[in-house]
Amino acid sequence: MSMTPADFTIARRLIGLTAQELSEKLNVQLRSVQRWESGQHPVNDGVAGLMSQLVSEHSILVGEIATLAIQGEQVSLPKSNWNIAAASRVLSSNPEARFDWAE
Repeated sequence: MSMTPADFTIARRLIGLTAQELSEKLNVQLRSVQRWESGQHPVNDGVAGLMSQLVSEHSILVGEIATLAIQGEQVSLPKSNWNIAAASRVLSSNPEARFDWAE
């Protein structure tokens, strides 16, 4: 699976993670993420596969949140970049969705 620096950066931003957060999830140094995003190093197939998996996991969360929002429920989420990005994706297609931070 080939992933360009732009693909990698867009995927990271889609799932709402900072470069530091992504480096922790992938168990790599921050500098590796920065090099993949800048194109200094190619994104290897293993990392591309992990990114694809993260995007898929995030899309599942978006679907779960969207289902609750469509039912008219206020969705309570822990406050994290990951969840904020998911809620943003739901809100973009359902502006009536309502959210609250979980305690």
